[in-house]
Amino acid sequence: MIASLGSLSSLLSLVHSHGYVSSPRSRNWAAHENGTDGQEAGKAKKEYCPHCLNRNNGVCGYTDTNDYDEWVDSLGIPIPWESQGAYNSGDVIRMNFTIPVHHGGHIEIRACPNGHASNWDCFTDSSRSLLFVKDVLYDIPADPVHPDRGYLAGWSEGYTEYVHDYQLPQGIHGEEVLLQWKYITSNSCKPPNYDAYFTGGNSQVKILPSEWYSPTVSDCNLPYPQNGDPSLPGTPEQFFGCIEVSVAPPPPSASTATGSPVQIPVSAPVAPLTGTVAQPTGPASPVTQPIAPATEPAGESVVPTSGTKRYDARVTAYLGIWLAWFWIHVL
Repeated sequence: MIASLGSLSSLLSLVHSHGYVSSPRSRNWAAHENGTDGQEAGKAKKEYCPHCLNRNNGVCGYTDTNDYDEWVDSLGIPIPWESQGAYNSGDVIRMNFTIPVHHGGHIEIRACPNGHASNWDCFTDSSRSLLFVKDVLYDIPADPVHPDRGYLAGWSEGYTEYVHDYQLPQGIHGEEVLLQWKYITSNSCKPPNYDAYFTGGNSQVKILPSEWYSPTVSDCNLPYPQNGDPSLPGTPEQFFGCIEVSVAPPPPSASTATGSPVQIPVSAPVAPLTGTVAQPTGPASPVTQPIAPATEPAGESVVPTSGTKRYDARVTAYLGIWLAWFWIHVL
């Protein structure tokens, strides 16, 4: 009887394990907090197992109570979009999530700007991935080979609460952006690069405890099934969740601003100087007034200190008179 109770306890632990996002609030956590056991417009059915979304019809997962891709209220009417956070494109956002029973592994988060119409194909583009920035509680390092992964510290210690920072993609924005949160376990197989990451191939070049993953299990096979079925060989268990947010576009920069260029008016083209001054194109006007001769200033003439000598006109006159007298009286 004791053995039977132990087996039952293990089974219950397996069923009630796994994870959910509490902030920003996921659809499954909103149904847990605000859901109803009756019928009420605008309220989903009460979710008693918000961490059990290891099955998937689209991108958000489902339980026996709610399909979080359909996301309808207790009357079967689609629930209107309700953003759980408002961000800017490229912002670093903080994610709080709970892993009630730890199975090792890592978190991946992707974004799609198509609101309720978001589908699997929208999330498969690598440009949709949020980048892991920081493990706030346990400082687990980033993976340079897989920068979108947020690894889970403390499997052997039984950690359950996690706070990670992730950066939104620069090119994703819209009033209705759906974030897909996915927890990929490592207890049944190892996703690619786990051995290298845990033995020093991480951003801190740090050897991490081997008890934080399963080094002896086989490698996982890619791609993982969209429906979350872990029964296939080499397939990890996956858990899903979706968060509704709004993301504003980045402000326009000078290089990306659109519109007609501003024209600066110019009255006439200005020819650039090329070393010579442009000459008139027509004949010069004739001079009608005589040009007055230059006059010497009054007083003695100034003899330049250099250049040709100057002789006063009076010296010339005296010389002429003397020659005339000499010619008459002597000769």
